[in-house]
Amino acid sequence: MNIITYDYESFWSQTYSLSHLSPLEYVMGDEFELISCAIKNGTEPTQVLFGEEDVRYAFSQLDVAGSMLLAHNNSGFDAYISAYRLGLNPKLWGCTLAMARPIHAKDVGLSLGALVRHYNLGVKDNRVLMATKGKHLCDFTQQELEDMRTYNGDDADQCRALFGVLVPHFTSSELWQIDALTRMRTEPQFVVDTGLLETALSVERSNKYKALLDTARLLGIERTTSEEEILENVRATLASSARFGELLQARGVSVPMKVSPTDENKRIPALAKTDQGFLDLQKSEDPVVATAARARLAIKSTLLETRIGAHLTAASLAGGRLPVPLRYCGADTTGRDSGEEYNCQNEPRIDPDRPKVSDALRNSKRAPPGHKIVVADQSGIELRVNHTLWKVESSMKLWAGDPKADLYRAFAALQYSIPAADVSKSQRQLAKVAQLGLGFGAGVETFRRVAKIMGGLDLSLVWRPLEQAEIDELVRDSDDYVFTMDAEGYPITIDHDPAQKVVDDWRRIYHQIVEGWRTCHDALDHIQAGRERNVDPWGLIHTCKEGLRGPTGRVIRYPDLRRVKEPGTGRWEWWYAQGRHKARIYAGKIDENCLAEGTLVLTQRGAVPIERVRRADLVHDGGEFVAHAGTIFKSVQPCVAIDGVHMTPDHEVLTDEGWKAASQKPEPYRPDLRYVDGAAPRTQRRSQDVLALPLRVREPVREGGERRDEGSQAAGHPELRVRLEAAGGREEPHAWHEQASSLRSVARNARSLPTAIASSMEELRRAWHRSVRRVGGFVRNVLASHGADVLSGVGAGPEGQRGRVFQEQLPMGNSTRAGDEQANQRARGGHPSDFRCDGNQQVDAVLPSKARASPRRVYDIINCGPRHRFVVLGDSGPFIVHNCVQFLARDSIFDATVETFKRTGLRPAMRVHDELVYAVPEGIAEDFLATLQ
Repeated sequence: MNIITYDYESFWSQTYSLSHLSPLEYVMGDEFELISCAIKNGTEPTQVLFGEEDVRYAFSQLDVAGSMLLAHNNSGFDAYISAYRLGLNPKLWGCTLAMARPIHAKDVGLSLGALVRHYNLGVKDNRVLMATKGKHLCDFTQQELEDMRTYNGDDADQCRALFGVLVPHFTSSELWQIDALTRMRTEPQFVVDTGLLETALSVERSNKYKALLDTARLLGIERTTSEEEILENVRATLASSARFGELLQARGVSVPMKVSPTDENKRIPALAKTDQGFLDLQKSEDPVVATAARARLAIKSTLLETRIGAHLTAASLAGGRLPVPLRYCGADTTGRDSGEEYNCQNEPRIDPDRPKVSDALRNSKRAPPGHKIVVADQSGIELRVNHTLWKVESSMKLWAGDPKADLYRAFAALQYSIPAADVSKSQRQLAKVAQLGLGFGAGVETFRRVAKIMGGLDLSLVWRPLEQAEIDELVRDSDDYVFTMDAEGYPITIDHDPAQKVVDDWRRIYHQIVEGWRTCHDALDHIQAGRERNVDPWGLIHTCKEGLRGPTGRVIRYPDLRRVKEPGTGRWEWWYAQGRHKARIYAGKIDENCLAEGTLVLTQRGAVPIERVRRADLVHDGGEFVAHAGTIFKSVQPCVAIDGVHMTPDHEVLTDEGWKAASQKPEPYRPDLRYVDGAAPRTQRRSQDVLALPLRVREPVREGGERRDEGSQAAGHPELRVRLEAAGGREEPHAWHEQASSLRSVARNARSLPTAIASSMEELRRAWHRSVRRVGGFVRNVLASHGADVLSGVGAGPEGQRGRVFQEQLPMGNSTRAGDEQANQRARGGHPSDFRCDGNQQVDAVLPSKARASPRRVYDIINCGPRHRFVVLGDSGPFIVHNCVQFLARDSIFDATVETFKRTGLRPAMRVHDELVYAVPEGIAEDFLATLQ
């Protein structure tokens, strides 16, 4: 195919430009003037024409109908001029900006200047263009005309050269997609019902006016001024978060708060339309608060008015039809289209039983005379791809037996143990929210929130008072509570958590998907190393140095993928891209804090077993002590032991390389805990907390996951180490009177305490009392009873390196020397069973060589402060999985579009993710629908 490369330059000014107007408004505006056009026909030299008349004539001499018309940002600008001003209709529209988007949106950028500089194709100097601001063609001097000729011609040459660099990344089908989306703008097929839109606009404005009047009346504002001033005063009060907060406080209602999206240490008012706190205000029992909240939502939501107005404007400029502006690979990672301007892709759905003003947006799109609108979609495409990608056999068998099988209903049937035919509407809705959210790693609290917002389902925790017999059982042999308290101080516990049950059931039934998240976690390492590995069991997606490559050769790109240590938390996170495109990518972590009974949690009163954390306790979230909503029992689940702590295999552990699942047998990271003892409240210091040996904590400095020396201390594993001067093996066995501040601080005050620290006293806790007040006495007895066996200079290595004090036993050897004495000690049975010595090979009890799964009672602590976490923390969001699924689902619908064009010659009037919309002649509508399906 011949390629005609071209580039327009037109009049622009401070107020008349694409910064202030939509492309169609700019091109069809009264001030529009075509200054020049550079045209390169095939490989012929580029010519530059001035004035619309000469440009029109030049195109008439070319075979436009049999050629590709190529320009940079053709689909977003130049094609409007070609189609609406000059009437050009090429065989194919080409756009180098659209082609660059999936490749360079996150690194180089999409401007022609940046791209040609990146590929060494020339230099784009915009000074000539800037000098034309506010000038019509008649205002140009001869020199300015020559400068424009050079500038305009260079743009066309650079665009053609850029196309040559980019086109190897594209199939003919992908180039056709760019053409199809461009034609949705240049050849609009929908006829607009402007009368319906004008009526809807009037109703929307009237509703807002009435809402303001109702609010003013309820607030008791006297009409001492004009009605317009009253309404403006109410509008200003409702629109301002600060003034709206004052209104709430005046009514005795607390302002709902949330964690700032830009600063997790900051809390801000939760007054956005999707914030649960704001949604609750709209249902307040106080009619003033409820009305004010609804009125605030109305005046803050200008989107509907704006959209209706944009539809009307576009229709008036396009002869009564509606261009559909979609951006090719607008979601540059997955390749999906995105909407522009009035975004036809996310219009509110129509519910026939609940008509609303926004229904006019969809209803106003009508078929041209003699045509019908034909619509088909790929039902649950992302759900089907996700389940098929990870080979969920139950789902695949279901679809094999019935292509139209409803997986939402199937899951609900399993949930409620009923036949699929008996599943109610609400039960299916719950299953739908679960399938669409949990399939991509949503945690319990996210699922609970989304179920309420999107599904109207209340999955709140169910609390009940405890019977006295239960209380007696729970507090037996302990002065700690295992339950929480209600507002009146009565003991209560969680009877059940419906959201948790759904999450647990879903992950159990679809365990293949959960395992897929872990596979994607490993993919990041392979991408960074440039290794090619299959991601899914089919081999559809595999890693490459750019990111993830799909079956068609398209790539999900993660430029400059790297691990970054987060300031404050010390966590290693994956990031990619730079500048304003910088983004964090998650890999398959699961938002779970499933810790076995007995796990120590840091509270303001010391280290407390998780099942005995009181609701009144403050727990440490890694940065500060925060309140929470109580401990929840999460059934009996298989657990593995990491560093002496038993947890579910999917529980996340902080390591020097970031968070890793317990199933990966991670080596825990240990933070610096020096000098934190002084942070404890004075009333909590107890002089009787003593140890036979003073212990201190030392941590090496690590950067990028590597160890290095700090000062004169050799870097090593950050564990508790015995001070040489206090480890004399022949010391008095009952020397119990040395201060144990270091160990107390381990339990009590940590700046950032991950899983490893909670486990440091696992055996201490098991053997005797259940609070940190008893730890000193227990260690005192352990060390005293073994005093004769602790040799002078025990464990000292080169340069007097001090030996380790393992979390679960006395030091008994190291990798280079483990004598018979240690083996004999083991034989006498005086040490925990997790440790063994086989000849000279030590099995380190700090990290067991094999984490054996065993069923245990597991617990979680819910709603821990604004960060929703406590000292052992997992974080959710397997975005890679979501990217892969959307990536493949996108190809599926795009392939269907191409195949339909090959069979029928028709292009879609609109495309909405998994939905295709056509305007088809009435005579073939039924047959076309069958073909499309």
